Amino acid sequence: MTWEGAIIDESLDNKRIYNLIKTTKTTITPLTGEEEKGDIHLHEIEIEDKNKEEFVKICKQDIKYGWYIDISKDKGTEKQRTIIIFKDKEFEFTKDNPEIIKQAEEYGSSVGIIREQMEFVDMLDS
Repeated sequence: MTWEGAIIDESLDNKRIYNLIKTTKTTITPLTGEEEKGDIHLHEIEIEDKNKEEFVKICKQDIKYGWYIDISKDKGTEKQRTIIIFKDKEFEFTKDNPEIIKQAEEYGSSVGIIREQMEFVDMLDS
């Protein structure tokens, strides 16, 4: 099984993570709620199970403060697991973990991410 997620190219200090993933689609779009800052490159990605741990480790090192990367497994099912990766921190949750989701959102706010960009509960419904 694979993990699916999204990376904003501009969020990375180092691009070495691309060696572990498959990019399935790239969209050039404004950042939700911050359209005045210009366009970003949003990559939809896949990560094989065998690369997930290294992917998370490298993302925690290479992502800039004030950004996050998300990946999910078993999307759209009751078993869906989601990992939100920030600089030096990660949160893993399912629908049964509302407290962890809240912690991830509070942490994201503390590093400057606006609420409109952190609809983590909605990720579990897609």
